[in-house]
Amino acid sequence: MDPRIYTPQQITTIYKIPNRYFQTEHDVAHYNDYHFYQEKIIGRGGFSTVFLAKNIKTNRLAACKVIDMDVSKKFSLNLNEMKNELFIMEAINNPFTIKVFVHYLVNHKLFIFMMLANAGCFGKYLENNITLTENRSKYFFSMMLASIEYMHDCHIAHRDIKPDNFLMLNIDGHLVLMISDFGLSSFVSKDDSGKFELFQSQCGTPAFMAPEILKGESPYDAFKSDIWALGISLYMMICGSLPFDNNQDDWGVSDMEQQNWQYTLEMKSYPSQELNSILCTLLEPKPESRPKIKQLLIHQWIQKDYKEIKALEKVLQKNIHS
Repeated sequence: MDPRIYTPQQITTIYKIPNRYFQTEHDVAHYNDYHFYQEKIIGRGGFSTVFLAKNIKTNRLAACKVIDMDVSKKFSLNLNEMKNELFIMEAINNPFTIKVFVHYLVNHKLFIFMMLANAGCFGKYLENNITLTENRSKYFFSMMLASIEYMHDCHIAHRDIKPDNFLMLNIDGHLVLMISDFGLSSFVSKDDSGKFELFQSQCGTPAFMAPEILKGESPYDAFKSDIWALGISLYMMICGSLPFDNNQDDWGVSDMEQQNWQYTLEMKSYPSQELNSILCTLLEPKPESRPKIKQLLIHQWIQKDYKEIKALEKVLQKNIHS
């Protein structure tokens, strides 16, 4: 399922929609299955706008992201580079991942209809709350783990894990986290010996990048770098800030390698031994000593909460992706 072996015509339905069906934005806005409301803008990006939409058959609200490909080219983003992200979004099907429903390319504009995250961005939620209790952090972190476990099981590394890339859905007063933004994600292939390929490219958000990526000296395991980014995210939930100063000349690598991080006064309470243990495990500077996702799931701090979240998957699958 590696998208790199396919041609654009094979890879995704975006290339199969003849423009004769959709000549204008109005045609897309009033397509049979989905309508989007051009007057109801719910978000903006550098070269995209997100509108409120609705599935006319089910009456379920959705979101429509409209990307101006002409503008995006100025930012070195083109259609071929987007096919990997769209392919991954079409391939995944999990309650803790944002699902894309359908997409069209019309007159240099890309229309992506996807799930509506009606409770906003988790990064903004953390900004508003500053810090979370251990129990609340376990709840959210369990859903982060569920999404990344699913992706790693599918041999997909996310490569840009951070609170801002988790969106929230409010279901009967309960917030559900869903991983989004797969622009840097990649299928990880195996070599003839069965070992996963290593990566060379430095990508992601510097504050969440593992030391082996920032150093750029040798190929790295993208799955292990995802684990590091999960550690930074958990620290932010607990402490309300980043554990390392990336404004240093070495991007904070020396502090990372010496495990030179501390808890903050903004914490809700003194950290438990189990919390300290899992943070040290996640922020292990040597990737070969950092756990794989399956090993992380049985850690004493998270094991019970994770099992409870996993037990909800079937219920969430029915409510979210149906």
